[in-house]
Amino acid sequence: MANTVPLANTPNFTGPATADGVAGPAVKAIAQVGDRMVVGGSFTAVNSVSHKYLATFVAPNGAVDAFAPQLNNAVDVVTPTAGATGYYAAGLFTAVGGFGTRVALFTTAGALVTSFRVTANGEIRALAVNGGHLLLGGTFTTVNGAARNGLASVSATTGALDSYLTVSLTGHHNFGRIDEAAEAGVGAVSIALSPDHSRAIVDGNFTSAGGFSRDQIVNLKLNATSATVDPNWATAAYTRNCQYKAYDSYVRSVSWSPDGSYFVVAATGGYKAGSLEDCDAATRFNASSTGTNVQPAWIDWTGTDSLYSVAVTTAAVYVGGHNRWLNNPYGQDNPKSGAVPRPGLAALEPLNGEPLAWNPGRNPRGHGAEIVYASPTGIWVGSDTNYIGNHQYLRDELAFFPFAGGTPAAADATGTPTKIYVAGRTGSSSSVLSANSFNPATGAGRAIPAPSNGGIDWSQVRGAFMLNGRVWYGKSNGTFNYRTYNGTTFGPEERVDPYNDPYWSPVINGSPPTGTTYRGSATSFYAQIPKITAMFYANRAIYYTLQNDSRLYRRAFSPNTAASSVPGQVTGGVISPIAVTVVNTGGYVDFSAAGGLWLAGGKLWMGSSHSGALYEIPWNGFNVIGKATQPPATTNPNPNAPGNVWAGRGVFVSP
Repeated sequence: MANTVPLANTPNFTGPATADGVAGPAVKAIAQVGDRMVVGGSFTAVNSVSHKYLATFVAPNGAVDAFAPQLNNAVDVVTPTAGATGYYAAGLFTAVGGFGTRVALFTTAGALVTSFRVTANGEIRALAVNGGHLLLGGTFTTVNGAARNGLASVSATTGALDSYLTVSLTGHHNFGRIDEAAEAGVGAVSIALSPDHSRAIVDGNFTSAGGFSRDQIVNLKLNATSATVDPNWATAAYTRNCQYKAYDSYVRSVSWSPDGSYFVVAATGGYKAGSLEDCDAATRFNASSTGTNVQPAWIDWTGTDSLYSVAVTTAAVYVGGHNRWLNNPYGQDNPKSGAVPRPGLAALEPLNGEPLAWNPGRNPRGHGAEIVYASPTGIWVGSDTNYIGNHQYLRDELAFFPFAGGTPAAADATGTPTKIYVAGRTGSSSSVLSANSFNPATGAGRAIPAPSNGGIDWSQVRGAFMLNGRVWYGKSNGTFNYRTYNGTTFGPEERVDPYNDPYWSPVINGSPPTGTTYRGSATSFYAQIPKITAMFYANRAIYYTLQNDSRLYRRAFSPNTAASSVPGQVTGGVISPIAVTVVNTGGYVDFSAAGGLWLAGGKLWMGSSHSGALYEIPWNGFNVIGKATQPPATTNPNPNAPGNVWAGRGVFVSP
C-alpha cells in the first residue's frame, strides 16, 4: 500500500481561479517517461513561475525542466511513446507555438516533433499506443479531414490517419432520449489497454459502437491489422439514466489490473438512494466474463458524489474524485448504512471493492481528484486543490504517495484447523475457553487441556474467527473487535470502527447540508452482532448465522486496518452494508442450530448449539452444496463424549 503521507517538495501547480471563483486550475494528466514526470492540465504556473498547461520534472520531486511549450489551451491527457523516447499530449489546445496540431509529440528532451501532426474538429481526451498506432478518443467527428466519430488511429510516428481503428461511436446516452436531459459531446473519454495489448476498454458518451448497441462502454479486440468491437461482450451496467438533467453520460475513467485479469471503471452521474444504479461508483469487471449481459464483479458507491479517476495496482484499486464517503450505496448526499469517510481519495480491496484503511484524504475537495496515476514507485494524484489531509500537507494540485514507508496489504492467513478453540462453550461456564484437537480430513477430535482464557469474559462474545494472527469477534454490546493471539497469549482488545474516524469525523465537509461532517454510519451488520451465533471467514468475506434464523449470510469484508488516535480503536476493517444469503445448491441445512463454524479439509464444519455435536457440510470454496451430517463413527468413534463440545459463543481455529 502507498504511504499516507505525501512526499515533500513535489512541484506546485497553480493559476488563476475560474470565473465562478470556486474551481481553480487543475492537474488532469500525469505520466512517467524515463526519469521524468510529465504533467498536463489547466494550470498556468509551476513553483510560482509562469508555465502553462504542460511541464516536466525529474521524478519524484526533482527540478522542474525549463521546457515550456506555448500551448494555446489546456492538456487533458499525456502518454509515453512505445519506447519511452518521448510522449504525446492532447486536450483542448489546437496549436503549440503557432504549430497547428491537436496532438503534440515531444522528445524526452522537450523538443516538439514537427513531423508529427494531427488535426481534428473536436477535443481529444484519450490516447493509447498500440504498436505503430496511436489510438485517439474524443468528441471529434473528423480526424485529418476524414470522417471519424469519437475514435480513430494514426501513425505513432507521423500522425497520418490510418485504418486500424475505424469504430464509430454515435448516440447520446441521455440527450435526445429524455426530455430536459443535459447535452454533452458524443465520443470517448477514456481508452485503457490491457497489459498484453489484446483488449481496449473505451468509455464515453455513446449508445452505439461500430453498429453494436453499447451504452457508454465498449470492449475492443486489438487484432494484428484492425481493432474491432467484441460481439460477445456487453453490459447493461451503464444503461441507467441516473441524474439525466445534470449528466448526459457519466463514465469517466478505466484502469486494468497489472495482471490483466480485471478492469475497474470510475463513474459520476448521481443516483436515487438505494436504487443501486451504477453511477457515482467504482465497478470491477472480470476479464474472463463474457456475454451480452456481463455483470460487475463488485460495485462500491459513494452516496452520489463523483468519481473521476482510477488506477489499479497489485495491492489496491485507488480512486479519486469529489467523494465524501465510500461503501455508501444507500446514501444520497448523506452517509447511510456502511458509509466510511474517504474525502476525495480512497483505496479499495481488489477482490471485493471494500474500502481499505488507506485514507489520506483531501479537504477541501474542490471539483475533485482529476487523475490518479500509478507509477512503479507510488501513487500520483492530480487535482484542483492545494492540500492533502484536512489542510495538513500543502501540495498544490499534485501529490505523490510513495510505496516506500507504506504498509503491506492485508494477508489471508486463516489459521491451522488442527486445534479448535471454543469460547463460552455450550453446557459449561460461559466465560470458559476450551479446546479440542481436530483432524481436518476425518473430523476426529477430542478435548485437550484448556488454555488460559486470557482474563477475557467470553460470555460476551458473539461469533469469532481467526485471521492473520488475530481473533476477530463480535460482542453482545454490538461492537466488532479483535485481539492478537499466538496460541498462548491474547493481546489487548481493539475495537474496529471505521465509521467514526477520529481524524475525519469532526471535519466539516463543505457540501450541503451546511455544517455536515465526514462522519460515516455503521453498517447494519453491527445491529445484527448481538444475535450472531457463529462466524467464519473466507474469500475476503464474513459468513455468519443469526439466532432463530435458518440461513447463512455473507458480507464482503476488508481485514486491512490502521491505528487511530483513540486508544483501543482501529480504523479499517470495513464490512459491506449489503448482506447476501448464501444459497445451498445441494440440500437444506438449518443454520439456526449453528454454535460454531469453521473451514477445514475442503468442508464447512458446524458445532450444534443444541447438543454440542459436530457436523460436516459439503463446501465448494464459496457456497454450501449439501446437507449436514455427523462424521462417521469409524473415524470419530465418540465425537460427542462429555467434555468434547464443539459449540460455544465463539469458535475459532488455532493461529
